[in-house]
Amino acid sequence: MKVDIKKFLKMLEMVSVDWEIDTIYLDFSEDGIVAINSDPAMTILSILKSPKSSYPSYEPIGRVVISNSIVKRLKKMFRADEYVDMSVESDQLVFKGASEYFTTKMPTFDRESLQIETVGEELWVKKIPINGIYQVDLSEIADVVSGDTVSFKFTKDNVYLIISEETSRYEKVIKPIAIKMPVEREFTNTYDSKLMKTLADLVTVVTVAVTEGGPIQISYVDKVINYAITYALSPRVVA
Repeated sequence: MKVDIKKFLKMLEMVSVDWEIDTIYLDFSEDGIVAINSDPAMTILSILKSPKSSYPSYEPIGRVVISNSIVKRLKKMFRADEYVDMSVESDQLVFKGASEYFTTKMPTFDRESLQIETVGEELWVKKIPINGIYQVDLSEIADVVSGDTVSFKFTKDNVYLIISEETSRYEKVIKPIAIKMPVEREFTNTYDSKLMKTLADLVTVVTVAVTEGGPIQISYVDKVINYAITYALSPRVVA
C-alpha cells in the first residue's frame, strides 16, 4: 500500500502521545487503520481511526507493530519522499521510497496477552454511558500546566483544570466553546502534569466526554490528515 509518509508518521506520533508510549499496535483492516495502545502504567489509552479513503492505494495488510525507534528512523530516512510503499513480507515490515529502502522484523502481535485489548472492549464495545460533553480549546492551558498533578471539575457553565502541588492548589477556568451535555462533577483522579501538557501541545479544539464511573475521554478530529483519535485518561480507574 502507498502512504503519505509525513502524514502517516504524524498519526503515529499522536498515538504515542509524543513518544510517551513506546510500541504502537496497528490493525490494517478492510475499512482502514485502527491504532490502539497504552503506556505500561495505563495512565492513558490511545485509539486512532483512519479510513482507507485517506490513502492513494490501500491494502488490508493485517496487524503491524511499530516501535518509536523505528518511527524516528523513518522520519530521518524518508525526508525527501512524499509517498512511500509499505508492505508486510513474511515477518518483515517493509518501507520503500524513491531511493531508500527499510525493512525490520516485527515483534509478535500477541492479542491474547495484550492488556489493552480487554480495556479497549470495555470502553469502545460496551460503550460506557456518557454524562457530560464539552468542547474546549486545550491550547489555552499549555502554558499553565505545571506542578505535580492535574485533575478536572465540570459544572453546567465551565470546565476547571485543577493543578495541585504538595501544599497548594490552583484552578484554571477553561471556558467551553460549546456544551452539549452539562454535568456537575469533580474528579478525584489525578493525572501527571507532563502528560496533560503534552496533550495540550498536540491538540487544540477537542471534545471532552465525562463517562459514568469511568475515565475522561478527550477526542480530536484532524480533517486535513483525516483521522479521529480518542485519549482515555486512566482507563482502568473508576472516578
